[in-house]
Amino acid sequence: METENSLNPVKLEGEVKQKDNSLVIDYQLTNQSQQPIYVWDLMIGYAGGEEVINHELAYLCLEEPNTLRVARAVLELPFDRDVYMMEIPYVRAVAPNETIKGKIVLPVPVEEYNPYYPPTEPENYREVEANKIRLLIGWTEARAGMIISDTTIGGEEVKMIRGAWEGAFQQLAERTFPAQVKITVRTDAFDRQMPKQ
Repeated sequence: METENSLNPVKLEGEVKQKDNSLVIDYQLTNQSQQPIYVWDLMIGYAGGEEVINHELAYLCLEEPNTLRVARAVLELPFDRDVYMMEIPYVRAVAPNETIKGKIVLPVPVEEYNPYYPPTEPENYREVEANKIRLLIGWTEARAGMIISDTTIGGEEVKMIRGAWEGAFQQLAERTFPAQVKITVRTDAFDRQMPKQ
């Protein structure tokens, strides 16, 4: 199990395992600060054409040469296309000294995923063997200009953040794990920028 410096306001721990042709990442995020934080780790999925919370999903890409980046955070807008609306995951409020748990479950081989890029033709993929997983979880403190509200998505009560605020959009809690995993990497246009900061 990995741990993080206790001086950091957020501690991210986790464990990676492979079973039944799936890569499973279990993580725990602890708010070590004296104020509530909001964690952008409730990912948007769809079922029957309706928006739902997908509790197994994450944004996925290769970091050259051999690291799988797994992110639950707000992404930058893509560099090569116009986007009608930014995809913003929903948030969980985490009180001071509270720990939340999350689980990411990915079919192996793991296919790169960014919501702004639909699937492409089979010839636009290659396979890479990764030996590390870099897990990123986006979080923020409440700031002036944020509009934090409750909503219901697919029958689940969640929180959402909208508005405009100064300073960093989000901070990233980070952990790196050793792991051998195959990645299906796109060879056509695909944005692998770090999440928004």
